[in-house]
Amino acid sequence: MLTASRQAPPQMGKPLLELGVTDFEKVLEIRDREKSFTRGSLHKRGELLTGLADGWNRMGNTEKARAYFERVTRDLKGTAYEQKARAWLEDKSEAKAPEFFACTGCHVE
Repeated sequence: MLTASRQAPPQMGKPLLELGVTDFEKVLEIRDREKSFTRGSLHKRGELLTGLADGWNRMGNTEKARAYFERVTRDLKGTAYEQKARAWLEDKSEAKAPEFFACTGCHVE
């Protein structure tokens, strides 16, 4: 949903973005409650936290976005996810590009 919302017209993209963020919030809540978040792969953890951070940012809630980007810097040190989160936190121009927070990981360079 988060990825689809990027390319959709705003009237279609906004509901997709909201649904994606809501779904990601539920997944993170379950993983945190079960204490299973850290057992997931780097890709799964990074995409979940970065998706939430970017999603909240795209919906205009920079406070929630900041909290998730800060969690990325704590939980995913030394990774591409941390580098991207720091770019956003430091207000770097590249972090403002629409595709900057698109999928990162094994199949994307």
